[in-house]
Amino acid sequence: MLSSPIDNVIIRLTGHNPPVLRDYPDGVVRDHVTALLADPQMIRVELDRRLQQLRATGPLHRAENFPGARASTHRTRIQRLVETYQEDLITRVELRRRMPDLRKKATALRAQLEALEAQAVDRETSIA
Repeated sequence: MLSSPIDNVIIRLTGHNPPVLRDYPDGVVRDHVTALLADPQMIRVELDRRLQQLRATGPLHRAENFPGARASTHRTRIQRLVETYQEDLITRVELRRRMPDLRKKATALRAQLEALEAQAVDRETSIA
C-alpha cells in the first residue's frame, strides 16, 4: 500500500503509521457528490450564497475604493466652486481655470464606476 507524503512525514516524526482508514475520505466525498447530484437545489443554494458574498465584498461596496463616493465629492466641489463664483469670492478667470480639472476627474470616476458595475455583472453571470 502506497502512503501519501503527509503519511511519510508522520511516520518519520512519530515512528508509526497514523490510524486513518484510507477509504474513508473517498467515501465521504463520494457520498457528498452523490447527495449534490440527487438534490440540485443544494447546488443552487450554494451558488446563491457565493453570489451574495461576492456582492457584499466586491469593489463596488468597499468604501475606500468606491468611485461613486469620490464622484459625489467632485460634484460637490464643482457645486461649491460655482457658488463661490456666484458670491463673487473668486473671479471668472479662476473659475475657468479650476473647472476643467474637476470635470475631467468627475467624468473619469463616472467611467470607472460604470466599468466596475459591468465587471460585477460579468462576475455574477460567470458564477451563475
